[in-house]
Amino acid sequence: MTSDSLILKDNAWVASSTPTSQASPEMLTTLLYGYSVYTTFATPLPSRWLQAHLQRLAQNAQTLDIQFHWEHQDLAHSLSPFLKQPQVVRLTVLPFINTFNTLVNNNKLPADLMVSTRPLPFLSGEPLSLALAQHQRILPTIKHGSMVAEIQLRKQAQQAGLDDVLFHNAQRHLTEASTANFFGLRQSTLYTSDPYRDGCLPGITRQHLVDWAAASGIPVNTTPLPLDALKTLDGAFLTNAVTPIRRVRHIKAQEANLQCELPWPNDAIDLCKSIETFFRQTSAS
Repeated sequence: MTSDSLILKDNAWVASSTPTSQASPEMLTTLLYGYSVYTTFATPLPSRWLQAHLQRLAQNAQTLDIQFHWEHQDLAHSLSPFLKQPQVVRLTVLPFINTFNTLVNNNKLPADLMVSTRPLPFLSGEPLSLALAQHQRILPTIKHGSMVAEIQLRKQAQQAGLDDVLFHNAQRHLTEASTANFFGLRQSTLYTSDPYRDGCLPGITRQHLVDWAAASGIPVNTTPLPLDALKTLDGAFLTNAVTPIRRVRHIKAQEANLQCELPWPNDAIDLCKSIETFFRQTSAS
């Protein structure tokens, strides 16, 4: 399969690489408003994880009044050619939008389903350095296409020599990174935000990690994590469905006059290694 985007038509994927000058008004309007929902994951992945991605994609579409008329099992079968080799797969539900008025009526928007692929990212293996910024995504519990603010804030962090940006909400509680969930480690306990209380994406990888920790007897604390708590953490890491776990070493916030070097004692390193093993074994199963 090539990295060109494909549209699902009658259970077959057809090419959709159309020059912008020839794109339909509906596609251009959808891109203009960022009114789409999507999910992204690295392959191979277990079938139950794929089903979780498809379920969230359907739920997010329904929340935004976008039709999702594909049966999960049929869709999983149609996707099988894309799941056989290591790569990043993105599924995007693109509604047909003629004008802005189309968005404000009471009807479900018909939509296409687009799949696109790209190579897996190169990871140096070095721990991350994060900037810290107050920001909350619009509709934070939905994985939608309006991400200009998050991209710009990450770009600013990278221009300052850092890797990514960690967000906190107006209550100064930590929430998420630009495209990943955040976990803190303290005394063999995992700390992570509650998506529906704190305002962050309920990530698929995040939930699988929380479930694994509960089954393994590892405490998970979802009480709000204030900025000041950063200095008490033993370690931290980011998770998403493309790069399951990336350790964090340094967090810096100029506006809060905060610089935090995470110590990573042996027990935190051992716990992180156990999590890395869980993801490695799961992706190979």
